[in-house]
Amino acid sequence: MLIEVPPFCASHVLAPALNKLKVEPWYVLPATRATLNLQACLEGGQAFNWVKVADEHWGSVIDRSIILLSYSSCDRVIFHQTGSISPENAYHYLFDYFRLNVSLDELIIKWRSSDKYFDSICDTFEGIRILRQDPLLTLLSFICSSNNNISRITKMVQSLHVNFGTPLDSKEALSFPLLSYAFPTIDQLSAGMATLETKLRNLGFGYRARFISETVKLLSELGVSALYQQRESCSYENVVAFLLQFPGVGRKVADCVALFSLDRLDAFPIDVHMYKLALKIYFCSPGTLKKSTLAESEYKKIREHFCNLFKIYPGWAQSVLFTSQLKRFSPENTNLLNK
Repeated sequence: MLIEVPPFCASHVLAPALNKLKVEPWYVLPATRATLNLQACLEGGQAFNWVKVADEHWGSVIDRSIILLSYSSCDRVIFHQTGSISPENAYHYLFDYFRLNVSLDELIIKWRSSDKYFDSICDTFEGIRILRQDPLLTLLSFICSSNNNISRITKMVQSLHVNFGTPLDSKEALSFPLLSYAFPTIDQLSAGMATLETKLRNLGFGYRARFISETVKLLSELGVSALYQQRESCSYENVVAFLLQFPGVGRKVADCVALFSLDRLDAFPIDVHMYKLALKIYFCSPGTLKKSTLAESEYKKIREHFCNLFKIYPGWAQSVLFTSQLKRFSPENTNLLNK
């Protein structure tokens, strides 16, 4: 199931099929449209720090460098980098970020044999992978997700970049204003601790401003390394318990942060989409689940069911199911399906 990282080849370059940006060179990742659906992965609610800069072109700031992603005419995933990160280091970063060491084909075979519903939808939703994101970025992003939508969360994360992060000095940064700042460090966020909540409220964060401000304060006291060290924990329960101490973090947000940044592929976030799917397909017998608010006991019951059903990387299977419930990726919107 695990794949060794292929060596980086600096001479293997391809142009984007839709060459909208006029930048070069573009290097090749060991992935195709079928094994890495960029739109679903980058716009489907896992990450909020990617910007669609043109048709089939996405960009983000990694540390203090800009990385652009697209597809070649033969459907290979390609990338362009600028800034301090070298092409080879960007290649290895992206290999890790998209978990390209895991054979998605083998996972799909196992999951579809376990579940008839999954089998019925998985061919439509190809190339969905779990991202391995920065934990601080992911924690603050999902605190912003409370009662929010993907577009607005993305704007809030961009606002954190612009108002608290380090400005970049490169030609691409000038070309793409939304990619002109790095994500702030905990030191940058805590530098104005006394006025952080007020500034965030003025930027439109609403009640989430207090959650972010108090989370930054607690992380400063604990040491931000405590968050990153959760990747080394062998216990899902311990990781979730650690995350639940932060203001604005409930069980769903904790599961999202654990799954998308802390290597807990057994985390299984349950939001309104997944709850409705569970009621409709998996717990449709009368009285199996309450149909009101999702209580803690109900949450655990649903998670245990799916973990027992999929067994291997159930959180990854969840991401495929979740994507299938988003209107923007529905089969009717064929222009949004990367097929």
